[in-house]
Amino acid sequence: MLIDQEVSQDELQRIFHRDGSSYNIIVGDLKVKPPAHKQIKLALLLGMKSLLETSEPTVAKDSLVELCRQYSAYDSPNFASNMKKNKQLFLTKGNGWVLTVPGQQEASKVIKELAQ
Repeated sequence: MLIDQEVSQDELQRIFHRDGSSYNIIVGDLKVKPPAHKQIKLALLLGMKSLLETSEPTVAKDSLVELCRQYSAYDSPNFASNMKKNKQLFLTKGNGWVLTVPGQQEASKVIKELAQ
């Protein structure tokens, strides 16, 4: 798994709380202000959360919308276009997205940055 090679256990524990076989995102400050930037960071974190839980780096649209609302980052008119603008990181899959390998690498960088 790509995440094992790039992110330490300590860094993961600062971003995700493990509860049995599931993980919760616990980071408070995303260290960005624009909603579009928050959305992308949250999508990357959700993809890594899914990777940890299921070995598949998927991002369900409903989960991302809910998380964006929690972080005051939901911008309904621009939500889909924000994801499309980042197709190097995300590919459409079903009712959501999957992280590409570059997306997983970017997510690892985000985890390291937020764990500081």
